[in-house]
Amino acid sequence: MLQVCYRKNGHNEIDEPMFTQPLMYKKIRQMKTCLSKYADKLVAEKVITTQEFEVKQNHQNRTTRLSYQNLQNQPRESLNYRRKKHQFNKTIQTPPII
Repeated sequence: MLQVCYRKNGHNEIDEPMFTQPLMYKKIRQMKTCLSKYADKLVAEKVITTQEFEVKQNHQNRTTRLSYQNLQNQPRESLNYRRKKHQFNKTIQTPPII
């Protein structure tokens, strides 16, 4: 089985892969996404309808967007609380090497 993996949007947020690999990324941009291919397969196998898929996708997108908005509205101190809660307050003494 040959498996080829790629990052659809480059290596990070500021990377523009069309500069370094223009031919490859031109082809990649023309390809369907994995989600789209999987949805087509499920519809073809009559597991779900296109409308059911769209409803589920819209629900997931809405849930993700609302979660992000809720996170943005929280005070910064409450976000750091979880991180601070799990930090060690004591240093661990290791026994001397003999």
